[in-house]
Amino acid sequence: MHTSHSTRSILACAAALALAGCGSVSDEIGERVTEEVVERAAESGSEDDVELDVDTDDGSLTIETDEGTFTSGGGELPEEFPDSMPVPDGVAVTGSMTGSGDSGEGFFVQLGAEESDPAIYEDLVAFYEAELEANGWTVDDRQTLDGAALRSTLFAVSDGSLEGTVQISFIGEEGDGVVGVQIGVEPAV
Repeated sequence: MHTSHSTRSILACAAALALAGCGSVSDEIGERVTEEVVERAAESGSEDDVELDVDTDDGSLTIETDEGTFTSGGGELPEEFPDSMPVPDGVAVTGSMTGSGDSGEGFFVQLGAEESDPAIYEDLVAFYEAELEANGWTVDDRQTLDGAALRSTLFAVSDGSLEGTVQISFIGEEGDGVVGVQIGVEPAV
């Protein structure tokens, strides 16, 4: 019987997922098999070397290529994330990306508030209004959207060597919404 490369990949992924639910030894085997299958699939369509790390302990997925690193979950800021960019208490890192280019390293971080109250949105806006400038950032522009189901404030910022954006959003209705913060930072051009 002849089995195509994609069919073998799908079967390996299914086996890895089935093993992932069977205990700690199976978790480790499932992680390794899944990582290998996805790395090979990604590398087959690219000249880049691709490294994948699935961590079932903290729920993170990290993909590293020659172009940079993407991490989803895991709850940590990228190692080289600028200390001058304020991150408030009461939020969790839900995802991050690091990329390198000719001008240096850039970052994108997704934060999620632990509570889903519109008052948290207001508190976060006030936090960034105060803390950006207190940490050496200049607010170059500010835009606000205040709709029925979406409230959002975007700060465009710079500090001389870096530039970026901080966006605070509340999506939903009072008592049933999501509060998030997205931060993008890169070298100033």
